[in-house]
Amino acid sequence: MKNICFFIIHSIPVVLLLTACSGGGGIAEGGLEGTGLGVGPVSSFGSIFVNDIEYDTRNADILINDAPADETQLKLGMYVRVTGPHRAETGQGTAQRVEYRDRLRGQISFINANATAVRVLGQLVKITPETHLYGFNTVADLKVGDSLRVSGPSSLRRSEIDATFVEYLPAGTVQAALITSISMVDIAVDTVAQSFFIGGLRVFYDEASSLPEQFQVGDSIQILGRKTNEHALYADSIQILPHDALPAGSLTHIVGSVTRYENPQDFDVEYYPVSLPQALAERLQRLPALGSQVSIKGTFDADGVIIVNELQVYDEIPLSGTPNDLLLRVGGPIENVAPAAGQFKVFGVDCLLQERTRYRDMSGANPTYGMADLRTGDYINVVAQQMDSQGRLMPLEAFHSPFAPADVRQLQGPAGAIDSLNRQLKILGVDVVSAANTRYFDASQMTDLFLPPNGPSVVVPDDTETDAATFFRQLEALPRKLVHANGSVQGNAMQAKNLILLPFELSSSP
Repeated sequence: MKNICFFIIHSIPVVLLLTACSGGGGIAEGGLEGTGLGVGPVSSFGSIFVNDIEYDTRNADILINDAPADETQLKLGMYVRVTGPHRAETGQGTAQRVEYRDRLRGQISFINANATAVRVLGQLVKITPETHLYGFNTVADLKVGDSLRVSGPSSLRRSEIDATFVEYLPAGTVQAALITSISMVDIAVDTVAQSFFIGGLRVFYDEASSLPEQFQVGDSIQILGRKTNEHALYADSIQILPHDALPAGSLTHIVGSVTRYENPQDFDVEYYPVSLPQALAERLQRLPALGSQVSIKGTFDADGVIIVNELQVYDEIPLSGTPNDLLLRVGGPIENVAPAAGQFKVFGVDCLLQERTRYRDMSGANPTYGMADLRTGDYINVVAQQMDSQGRLMPLEAFHSPFAPADVRQLQGPAGAIDSLNRQLKILGVDVVSAANTRYFDASQMTDLFLPPNGPSVVVPDDTETDAATFFRQLEALPRKLVHANGSVQGNAMQAKNLILLPFELSSSP
């Protein structure tokens, strides 16, 4: 058996991405222009688009995993760091340097039954319809032992990575990568055994690969080594990854995770120190928390701290079983649009647009995507908090998701017309039918279920799986609970792949 070499860059604990964002509460102060830093996924080319800025890369130094490269080697979804002047009001910039590192690279040790996630080096890689895939079409095409490279923002929830980019690697010797920061749990070093833990992965070191002298909680580290089994890695080298500040006055726009949080005046986003002016913090409807997915714009001060003048919080991790604004969902191609009336229909569900409806083109090709851009046939994921008196969804978000498979559908809402004998029901007025391979889950008693952002289907622990008869009995006993369904089209109905009884009730939404 061949030894497998690994390049590990890791952050613990871990959260995703995710590329589909939800939530809101953004406030801006002032404009952004001039030299700066952009951190986020590549969303389009021409030269490259990162965070809605088109960067000219003709004279840029491009590094992939610290090796010189060119723009043709960059791919959609790769999470990059771009330095160079830009002007936010024109959406134009000139890249001086583009840096990319694989966050995770190695062999698959587990594939979940829903074919929505795989485990590599102890990390659960979550793959959504918005994840850019290369070398394979779906998770169902993969098998244990295959090698992948993964990119995405930092994650702080249960050693999970919300992938924005996943690429299949040919068989053979593989270098693997994992990016994360050291948490208080991970830093418990066993000096006798010369080892420490990174997200469930035990890392052994020796004199040649000893820990850096300044090794401490919050550091983002890179480990190069040899993997001996799923849970152990023998390090050849360990080093702290730099996150250098730019000169005072330089602009920055980062889309990623809050990797450290003390208070609004002292936290990190993707390991960069950040501070919110008190006046801005007082006006925000939602402040970031540890693990929040955010977009920040601001300027570096003389101490290398980013002083924020625009903040958007995309999602909050803790729900603790309480409802939020992601309760009603429908995903599928738009069937018709009536722009003058502010209405459209998705999978038979009428949607009435609101002034507060947020729009996004998940491909990044249209940064100003809005109501006027809705087209029949576009695949849209919609989330809503409530319906009007006519039963129309009142969307909080409408996200164009051009990479979603055309035959995939998603529904979430109260169950109606429950037919236990034939294992059928209605969700948002749409018929949902079972098949021989439908899986049933009862998560109605969970107190720590996280609803993912707009787009990804809900995934619950495998130990909540039950049989059809038990599922429908529980559904009849808890008629106010919401049901999540995902599956394929069967005429005007959905043939369910998964049916999940959720612990949320629409009537208790805020």
